Amino acid sequence: MRPTRNCSELELAHRTPAAIRLELTQLHGSGSRPCFRGFTPCRASSSTVPLHMFHTNPLRTDRIFSMRFLLLLLALAACGPKTVSLDPAAAQAAAWAAQQAALRAQIRELWNYEDPGVSEAKFTQAAATAATPEDRDQLLTQKARAAGLLGRYEDAQKLLDGIENPEGVVKMRVLLERGRLIRSMGDAQSSLPYFHEAWELGRQLHDDALSVDAAHMSAIASDLDAAISWTEIGLDLARKSPDPDAGRWIGPLTNNLGWSYHDAGRFEDALRTWEECLAWHQANDTGQGERIARWTVARGMRSLGRFEEALEIQLQVLIDTKENREPTGLVHEELGELYLALGRESSATRHFQKAYDALKLDAYIKTKEPERLRRLKRLAGK
Repeated sequence: MRPTRNCSELELAHRTPAAIRLELTQLHGSGSRPCFRGFTPCRASSSTVPLHMFHTNPLRTDRIFSMRFLLLLLALAACGPKTVSLDPAAAQAAAWAAQQAALRAQIRELWNYEDPGVSEAKFTQAAATAATPEDRDQLLTQKARAAGLLGRYEDAQKLLDGIENPEGVVKMRVLLERGRLIRSMGDAQSSLPYFHEAWELGRQLHDDALSVDAAHMSAIASDLDAAISWTEIGLDLARKSPDPDAGRWIGPLTNNLGWSYHDAGRFEDALRTWEECLAWHQANDTGQGERIARWTVARGMRSLGRFEEALEIQLQVLIDTKENREPTGLVHEELGELYLALGRESSATRHFQKAYDALKLDAYIKTKEPERLRRLKRLAGK
């Protein structure tokens, strides 16, 4: 149930654990996929979510923004031209901001990280009917991302190369997707310049949401120390930004930062950060995301020796995951570890058996963590 360090893009909230892992990280095998490889406790290498991943209603805030802008124009019109004059530059900026909010909402709606092929087809159609060339190019960057997730790296590169003389937000998206693509191809180090340039451009453009994405990708492509620094930078911006699209990153980034702290042996910092993550999910009513966050808080407690507290939480998580018909293998594994730490070996064995029966079918664990499966099998008495 462990979210990976690279939680990729905020796609995580609506994905199943298996899809989240794809790597959601693709968060994004290509990098952004929000943030979590299913619930698999492992240090992420990252793609979006992601995913990647942990966000509020994807359309509500954008619609509110657009509606407020429309009401503002209506109110100004009602005052009459002699009473109020709307600065043309301000009006143009506000209209552009509303258009971008609507486009981002559309992009979120078109993404299905569990089936990038479906998303690719949708982005193709949307790009063909886009309102402006800039909108079209932004949609094409997402089509390229989908192609990358499908392992068609050459096709993805051609799509990005076909976007001529990108500027502004389009350039920023091209940089992000080139970086994600390179990272997905196994060269994390070479992806970093693209993410760093995207971050600098984002700050120049005052685009908080894509800036946070750039910081997130810089983190998941870096070593542990740099990952902590970049995640802290992105999280600070997400917390302070008035942009709801930036604020949606708080859940994934607190998850990722907690795991980075945990990997560094900073267990108190990890638990504190995961508790913030849990509070965010509870405030945003994310459903499965909230259950994962509770699992993670209990995992942090186990690392601090707070076994009884962790056990109480995990038992409730087990009940809730069953009620929602979600995978329980990782919950059983954690319960086994807690009962083992408490000296209750018969209970531990029972949960290890259930964990092994579920996780032995997990392709990621079979491929990446065979020793973990062997240990589970042994502890299950099989």
